[in-house]
Amino acid sequence: MYMGLEHHIIIIGGGLAGLTSAIHLARAGLPVSLVEKNTYPRHKVCGEYISNEVLPYLQWLGADPAVLAPADISRLLLSAANGKTISATLPLGGFGVSRYTLDHFLLNKALAAGVRLITDTVTDVEYHGDNSYIVRVKTHPR
Repeated sequence: MYMGLEHHIIIIGGGLAGLTSAIHLARAGLPVSLVEKNTYPRHKVCGEYISNEVLPYLQWLGADPAVLAPADISRLLLSAANGKTISATLPLGGFGVSRYTLDHFLLNKALAAGVRLITDTVTDVEYHGDNSYIVRVKTHPR
């Protein structure tokens, strides 16, 4: 628990999986808190490629990335330090958008869905054996 949150879902980590999970659960009417150690938005090293096979899910979440004007990606080109290259067509294709932009977009969707954002570092998760946990964070250790 964090600050007395009972019967509550707490997601630790606000990357793509944490943000989309938070949106999904909040849309289902469940109370969700998302604990993320960094502030949004932030730049993050990432390949910035997302396969088109995830588009129906993002659209279902109400988080269609089309509004972000992503780059369409249909080919892969890999180059070696010696200058040799290989390329391939990506059958499903995908899109590219910066993680800074995507994370900020998904965070706003999560907040609009009622997700509570807690900017803190989780220091411990303790299971109590009765389907309850205590989640300790840096600013509230006990």
